[in-house]
Amino acid sequence: MGLLQHRMRLVILLVKAQNINQQLRARLPSICRGWIPAPPDEVTRPTSLLIAVVQQAFHEEALATARINQWIRRRRKHVLRRVCRFNLIL
Repeated sequence: MGLLQHRMRLVILLVKAQNINQQLRARLPSICRGWIPAPPDEVTRPTSLLIAVVQQAFHEEALATARINQWIRRRRKHVLRRVCRFNLIL
């Protein structure tokens, strides 16, 4: 089950990376250093700053997901303990 959840998280992150790349008009692979194609009247610039922002966002999202999963596990243990205690009383 843990592996399945891990794979689901990876799929979600890859989908988000593709969406971000579409917004940045980047090409595959999903995250790479390079240049953003820009209209001729605009100056092109390296995407290293944008990539750092995207990677930071992914990192923060992964931490938030880990915190939520930890909270769910703790809550599940708490409920299970409560049910077991209730069953012992009966």
